[in-house]
Amino acid sequence: MRLPQDRIVCDMHAFTTALVFGVHHAIADGFSAFFLTERILHILNARPQRVDGDDVVSIQPYFHLLLPRNTAFRLGGYVKLTKTFGRFVFPNRSQYVKRFRPQYAMKDGCTKTVALKHSTVDTERLMAKCKVRGVSVTGALLASGAIALANLVKKESKSRPIKMVMTYPIDMRRFMPPDLRPSFGYCISLTDVKLKAPAAATYGTFWELAKEATDGIHDKLTSGEVLLGCKIMHRLFSYEKTMKRFIVFPGRQYDFGAAYHGDFDKWYDPLKNFDHLRVIRLVGSNPLHDSSRLFFHNLWRVNSRLCYNLDYAGTVVADGHAHKYAKLTFDLMKMAAGEETAWSL
Repeated sequence: MRLPQDRIVCDMHAFTTALVFGVHHAIADGFSAFFLTERILHILNARPQRVDGDDVVSIQPYFHLLLPRNTAFRLGGYVKLTKTFGRFVFPNRSQYVKRFRPQYAMKDGCTKTVALKHSTVDTERLMAKCKVRGVSVTGALLASGAIALANLVKKESKSRPIKMVMTYPIDMRRFMPPDLRPSFGYCISLTDVKLKAPAAATYGTFWELAKEATDGIHDKLTSGEVLLGCKIMHRLFSYEKTMKRFIVFPGRQYDFGAAYHGDFDKWYDPLKNFDHLRVIRLVGSNPLHDSSRLFFHNLWRVNSRLCYNLDYAGTVVADGHAHKYAKLTFDLMKMAAGEETAWSL
């Protein structure tokens, strides 16, 4: 397979040999990055065109069909562009780094994981509560992580709400034309969510934060802010530099990341045909030792039970703090699934 050279008439002397990689996406530090897929999409999502007199199929890239060619900004876009640039010049420091001295020790590994599992009853109750209150499971997870971290880093008797900056992964296929989504693969971009979480949160405060997180994510998906963020990153940096800033943030810009990965049983129905196969535990992991996030919360539904695990940067975060943080996040979701009278924090 050969690609036509740029600005040369397509004849038999205008081709260069190209190696086509048999992959659907490019992965960097645990996430399929939006910008790293551009080069591969030029090949994989190409329009084949046969050349007369030759049995070679030429590739006419049409990545421009996936993203708008117009990179001009409106006034609101320039405001966000300025804020984004300022965020890179003066990066935010995570609440954990502000409160605790990073240990920066390799020890026996980089990324470590704490895994916990909800009971079937608690899972059903939490899902029902979310449905009644118009809250997504992701919103409940973000609220739990924010309140738990505020509780972990609180100083003495200070109960003032702490501003948390979190990241949530977005499947970029939702912005593609339906006929291109299968070939686009699993491509992830990140959006941030901000919450002010009190350390001593009440039952009502928890659900208010969960609703705020749910609405915040929904607004970004429907307002065009996600694609605007992609245009801004293209304007500020090349995609190589963009990924370095997404992944390697010395300032630890975000407090944590979180993702609800959905119902594993529905995705893997074929496993039901094998009586001897059963999923016991599901653990998702991201290499976080050089990441802008020191913590990442993963939540799956497996065998009708919510499986939770916290990934943390073992090179920076103390094991005791990580286990306390994971346990409190887990307990908050469990208490939220119950009645208000059982809430204690």
